[in-house]
Amino acid sequence: MKSHKPNFFIVGAAKAGTTSLYQYLNTHSNLYFSPVKEPHYFSTDIKTSEFTSIYKRNIDNLPQNFYQNKPKDSIQNVFIRDEKQYLNLFQWADGESAVGECSTSYLYSKEAARNVKKFNPDAKIVIALRNPADRTFSHYLMAVRFGFTQLPFRKALHKDFNQHKKGWGKSELFIELSLYYEQIKRYMAQFPEEQIKIVLFDDFKKDPLSTVNEICDFLGIDKFSDIENKKHNAALMPKSKNLNRLMVNTGFKSKISNVLGEKAKDKLRQIFFQDDKIPKLSRQDRSYLQGLFKEDIQKTSELINRDLSHWLK
Repeated sequence: MKSHKPNFFIVGAAKAGTTSLYQYLNTHSNLYFSPVKEPHYFSTDIKTSEFTSIYKRNIDNLPQNFYQNKPKDSIQNVFIRDEKQYLNLFQWADGESAVGECSTSYLYSKEAARNVKKFNPDAKIVIALRNPADRTFSHYLMAVRFGFTQLPFRKALHKDFNQHKKGWGKSELFIELSLYYEQIKRYMAQFPEEQIKIVLFDDFKKDPLSTVNEICDFLGIDKFSDIENKKHNAALMPKSKNLNRLMVNTGFKSKISNVLGEKAKDKLRQIFFQDDKIPKLSRQDRSYLQGLFKEDIQKTSELINRDLSHWLK
């Protein structure tokens, strides 16, 4: 099989707009994305053998004969550890200037930055950041949606932070994934400034086209004249918590996701989930989170040379 070496990576943070960036950029004629959005190949310190049983049941698996024909729909989340399997994700690239993938674990992982540098020292790195209070709460809503927690927000935070066994696939890392300073430093230690692009979710939400076109400039490809302004991976709440928990615990949700196309999955979401009863982050909880993240926000602001004071208001 022919393979093409990726030359750019969107590395997170989780719940900071990476799925939308993937979907928008994936329509560009001179850009090729892995059909697995998050292969997690370079996060070698994340051990799949240590994942909780419920997490294992709800990550995606590559369908049989996946590599024989180019997939029509992307797969969200697969932990690929074999180099040949990883490189074969890029076999369908056909002369595109930008070839890449988008794994949110790469920002959290302590080894991914070094591994990416060793794999391709000329790689371009896109880091998406979101107000850590909002990112944390959005992460919590996702955990509720997937049935990983039914606790109220503050209790879920405390339980997760004080969990004895912590790590990707072992705990939610609600707080840890929002501490950006050390995570960004790992990439700055490996790559020169001109190979790193920081994208703020605030800017992306305000003007998606301009933000996507900044990335196009960074990657050296033509800009979009327009994009479809559509939410991807938006927050949803299960209509039935008991049914949702059953589908998660049995792994049924993940199995169905592997065999259905995007249109069918959208219809199922409408049946089982609702978007009109989404909880909001309370003023008290926002203030609490701002206290937790204040020092890291200030250090991150200095590190990336961006004013992030609005994250503390």
